[in-house]
Amino acid sequence: MDNWQTLNLLVIHYTAGPYQEGVNWHLSPDSKSSAHLFIARSGLVGQLLPFDCAAWSCGVSSYGSLTKGMGRPSVNAFSVNIELENYGALNVRKGVLESWRGQVALDADELMTARHVGDRYQKMRLWQTYTDIQVERVVEIGRAIQDVTARGFKDVVGHEMVSPWALRSMYSGTEKLDPGPAFPMGQVRRDILSDYLPL
Repeated sequence: MDNWQTLNLLVIHYTAGPYQEGVNWHLSPDSKSSAHLFIARSGLVGQLLPFDCAAWSCGVSSYGSLTKGMGRPSVNAFSVNIELENYGALNVRKGVLESWRGQVALDADELMTARHVGDRYQKMRLWQTYTDIQVERVVEIGRAIQDVTARGFKDVVGHEMVSPWALRSMYSGTEKLDPGPAFPMGQVRRDILSDYLPL
């Protein structure tokens, strides 16, 4: 990244597992992945990369229209990437709650049922909810960065919006669903961008 002042996209992800496991994985050279910030369910914030370094977090990605080939590619080059501690989409098999990483134990008040608009199968799934403090931290961080960048963020998006199945299937066959329907993207986008949008 030539100049962190030119950052103009904030991308939200989930860890698909516990905070420390996510941090440790991203610190490993084997992961071939990185992120600028991690936010635990407790609100603890950890920074793994300075904002003037591109995080390899979105992989093959494009911001904007994918259907007409007009999207801006290589989202990692102009974005800040935040990982939130969250299991994401969950399944129940033989009465056992599972994430893609295996069995998990969560309280009922940590779960919601929803359909992800970008899920090509359009099925109802269980999702782990986000904590209020996680959402507050995202807004605080987003507004703080917004205040010091030259142009400000153009948008706040989920990984699912810059690396959806239609794009990723050409390369890896995997779809990205994070942060998913449990994350209040509309509210967060308004809270971060509201003072910077034209009336």
